[in-house]
Amino acid sequence: MTISWLSIERDPELIIVLPPEFISRCERDGTSPAAVLRAFIADLCALKGNGGIDDRAAAAHWYRRHRARLRANVASGTEKS
Repeated sequence: MTISWLSIERDPELIIVLPPEFISRCERDGTSPAAVLRAFIADLCALKGNGGIDDRAAAAHWYRRHRARLRANVASGTEKS
């Protein structure tokens, strides 16, 4: 997956190339990639419209499990920070 930041000055927009498997899965489930990503972010950050305590806990658990790998990808240049 390629991630390109539009700005490193805390610009909330970013462009990401989504894997076709993710797009297909979303389409198959009658949703959009944007909706899935927004929902995950809302759960992870406990934003308005999050899925509730169970979904927030699941998102936080996923993030904690993958945090070291995600940092390593940024540090190695695999993904930009």
